[in-house]
Amino acid sequence: MFRNVSLTLGVVLFMSTSVANASDDLGHEPEPNVIEAIEGYIHDNVESDRFASLHLDREDEFADAAIMLSFTEMISTEQQEDIQALTSEEDEVKFREVAFTEEELLTKQENITMGPPDETGFDFQIVGTSVNIFENQIDVGIDPYTESNRDALYEEYGSEMIYVEPMDTPELDVEETEEPSEEPNFFQRILQSISDWWDGLGG
Repeated sequence: MFRNVSLTLGVVLFMSTSVANASDDLGHEPEPNVIEAIEGYIHDNVESDRFASLHLDREDEFADAAIMLSFTEMISTEQQEDIQALTSEEDEVKFREVAFTEEELLTKQENITMGPPDETGFDFQIVGTSVNIFENQIDVGIDPYTESNRDALYEEYGSEMIYVEPMDTPELDVEETEEPSEEPNFFQRILQSISDWWDGLGG
């Protein structure tokens, strides 16, 4: 019994060590309170139409995550230094200038999802849309994808915010319904037997 207990504890300790080592291999990620402090500073000191978005930027899951701050018009050096002061020594903050705010991208996505005002619509299907914060654009998947269909979408919504790509329409699972049975039930069979018997007597 003691041997089994020891073996079990050994496995648990091994698994715990493995999980700890795996978490150590992951890159650094800023603490939530740091993100909240940056968001609070931007809310109080930067015009809302200049701030575009905040996201974590990393090359892969094992790399350190940098805080990427996007603005439609770059903030001052003093403001950048103020933001840097809110972070720890391990945190990296990047600043970049983009064309559109996240709110503008979301509004454009909503317009595309609703479809064109023309009742005739498109000769293709808009399969999916998503806000791509990293590229500061709306990704739109259409089916079928052709240059003419892509250009039709650009003509309707403009090409400044949109990137069009092919996307297959998902197949819907249609439940098969059982056809009603044409075979007579128990009572119908009895009635049919009586009818046949009666017809036999008459014959």
